[in-house]
Amino acid sequence: ISSMHHPPSPSLSNYHQFKIMCNIYSATQEVLTYSRHCIPLLSPILSVVEGSARAIILKVTNFELENVHDVLQPHIASFDETILDPVISGVVNAVSPIFENVGNFVGSILFGGWFRED
Repeated sequence: ISSMHHPPSPSLSNYHQFKIMCNIYSATQEVLTYSRHCIPLLSPILSVVEGSARAIILKVTNFELENVHDVLQPHIASFDETILDPVISGVVNAVSPIFENVGNFVGSILFGGWFRED
């Protein structure tokens, strides 16, 4: 068994970078900022939530709310790079041949002449 050849592990750079968590995090920040400034009904509620988050984060981590982004961003990017991107790439690579074969089969039925009259 020790003489069996094992293929090298793919490097993380071989994966497509979807950056799902980074995109979700950024979109959430944009939605909250927009909601707080542009939807008057939500502004007081979001101010209370922000104040509560500010107090909890300061008490638990000793970080100001404004600095949390700088601390979180590298961890979120690392989670994307080391876990999510490889998993999503693996799923896409696994199912794409199926969709290609189904597409080829349907295309051959529609355009390949099963119903073509000569």
